[in-house]
Amino acid sequence: MALIGTIRKNSWILIVLIGFALGGFIIMDMTSAGGNTGGGGQFSMGKVYGQEIDYREFQNTQNVLYSGGGASVFDQRNYLWNYFVEKAIVEKEADQLGLSVGSNELNELQFGSNISPIIQQRFMNPNTGQIDYNQLNSFRQAIQNNTLAPEFRQMWYYQEKEVIKAQLQSKLNNIVSKGIYTPTWMAEMAHHNRNDKISFEYVQIPFDEVADSEIEVSDADLKAYIQENKAIYNREEETRKIDYAAFNVIPTSKDSADLWSSLESTKQPFQNAENDSLIVETNFGTIDVVYFTPDELAPEIREQIQTMEPGDVYGPYQAGDEYRLVKLLDKKVIADSVKARHILRQAQTQQELISGIQFLDSLKELIESGVEDFDSLAIRYSQDGGSASLGGDLGFNHRSASFVKPFKDMIFYQGEIGELNTVVSQFGIHLIEVTDRKFLTQEDNYQVAYLQSPIIPSEETQDVEYDRVTDIVTNNQDLNALTETIQDIPGIEIQQSGFVQKNDAFLLEIGTNQTARDIIRWAFDGDTEIGDVSPEVYINEDAQRYFNNKYLIVALSEIEPAGMASLESVRDDITPIVVNKKKAAVLTSKVSGSDLSAIAEQFGSAVDSVTDITFSATFVPGLGNESKVIAQAFKLKINEVSAPIAGENGVYVIRITDRIDDVTDPNIALMRNQTSSQFKSSVPTQLMQSIKKNVKIRDNRFTFF
Repeated sequence: MALIGTIRKNSWILIVLIGFALGGFIIMDMTSAGGNTGGGGQFSMGKVYGQEIDYREFQNTQNVLYSGGGASVFDQRNYLWNYFVEKAIVEKEADQLGLSVGSNELNELQFGSNISPIIQQRFMNPNTGQIDYNQLNSFRQAIQNNTLAPEFRQMWYYQEKEVIKAQLQSKLNNIVSKGIYTPTWMAEMAHHNRNDKISFEYVQIPFDEVADSEIEVSDADLKAYIQENKAIYNREEETRKIDYAAFNVIPTSKDSADLWSSLESTKQPFQNAENDSLIVETNFGTIDVVYFTPDELAPEIREQIQTMEPGDVYGPYQAGDEYRLVKLLDKKVIADSVKARHILRQAQTQQELISGIQFLDSLKELIESGVEDFDSLAIRYSQDGGSASLGGDLGFNHRSASFVKPFKDMIFYQGEIGELNTVVSQFGIHLIEVTDRKFLTQEDNYQVAYLQSPIIPSEETQDVEYDRVTDIVTNNQDLNALTETIQDIPGIEIQQSGFVQKNDAFLLEIGTNQTARDIIRWAFDGDTEIGDVSPEVYINEDAQRYFNNKYLIVALSEIEPAGMASLESVRDDITPIVVNKKKAAVLTSKVSGSDLSAIAEQFGSAVDSVTDITFSATFVPGLGNESKVIAQAFKLKINEVSAPIAGENGVYVIRITDRIDDVTDPNIALMRNQTSSQFKSSVPTQLMQSIKKNVKIRDNRFTFF
């Protein structure tokens, strides 16, 4: 029964089962004749250290562990790819170092006192933030008794692999962390970087003192900058740029008129309806028990609603991108504050929910019969630690209080004083009694229901626009021809994506979705050449209203090989930087003398100051992030004036006004520990990234997704 309770509690398990079943169908289809594996009949998605990453295992892992999660399928795939790559690396490195995870250790990580973070996350009680050991032990008992259902065995099998990989990786990190040592000279330097202080006056000469027209930047200048910053502009894999024209699908006047007419035809049935909830539900409307003040209602109906009587319907009217009908269900004065008390029984499983309701029903009978008092029962049985000791009393709370909606609806809009009501919320089951109300204002509040119709293009309009865009594609199969054609279409222009990689699934025009992924896959196809226009018109669907809101014509405009970036690919990014460097040289040549006031007057600036700045300061109030200025300042003596310094936001001239060199003996042990800890904290991320850069990884994901 405990295991069944676990299943009922976790709706994601149902999704896992569905996903696992679908995954089985996919694999059956792929292994049958004609299945497209994207790899010449092979299932290899990649290879790391000679270890194949198998597509079938990849899909199974995703279906069993991650389907139904909040992340997009593209984020799931990226996460899983990194997991499999890191798993291969960790296993190889661990094998060479003689590291392993024994059965006893694995048992501790799954069920013992050293629970793996993976288990902690998956078996956490969302209300307490603690591991739900009841749920975890249900799985443990089923595993020990060999009664765990096959689908759950699959889940646990893949989860065990995750736990082992994480533990081995933790051991590798610990080995490296243990080897980190801060020598005495570095500890002393860290001490002085944190404790030596300087104060200085400065003049900032902004770059815009030099007009852009005065600066000439040649290709040679830009290429030189790229060479000076090779580490920044070296690309590890090929990237491509896509040109596209986006055609928004707009509803016609006829579409709008038809939608208005259709909604208007429901006005009388809406007004005559005895069951408002039913007609709202069947017409995709909205209804709420909340009573709104006039100011809380939309401007389009704020005044109108105050002239209506319950049962009246107003509209259609336009609110944003939809037409609406509003029906006044009721109006009355609502209390500004309510005093209430409750008894809470927490419920995380279906069985706990049922038993909790039954238990509170029995308490309700005791209270209503006069056998027991509410407050005494709350003290004994309520699982709300905050109010139980007060007899369940929550005091007076304003309507703006942040109660969960079912609870708030009951105490403000549904419950009567002295009445006992049971409400289910995300925290469990509440037995609620409203004990008092305060009416500070006497204005009417309004309970309303809506029928709404989004103003979207009809299928006919979508089809007409699709045919128009298809004709453009058919008659313009190269980028030059497409560009000329688009120039003659009002409101449409050729736009350009940034450089994308072959496994990306994001384009600025449409975001992250399957359409973006399909476009990028076409752009990286081996038969696609620069200047080609895709023969397919790509459809982007509105994620909320499920209509075709955009058609895209795409073309491949640039290919940037792996390695050092070409000038054209980074020209727009680096030109402003090189311009500022040249402006800095011009400004530096114009600075004369060492009198800060005179320099400030020369450039219409002012003399500012900063005090008690340490060498390790990354941001200085008033000065900003100017590490070059700070570095130069610590080289100067008191009253010494610097040469012009080219910073991030202009040219600076500084004069040291005070300097405090810490003369206390540094606590070497403390500084050594702090400095080492700083480096050790970066090991979990930096170590794996470093290994990846030195390992040959074959990535075939592009052929599968």
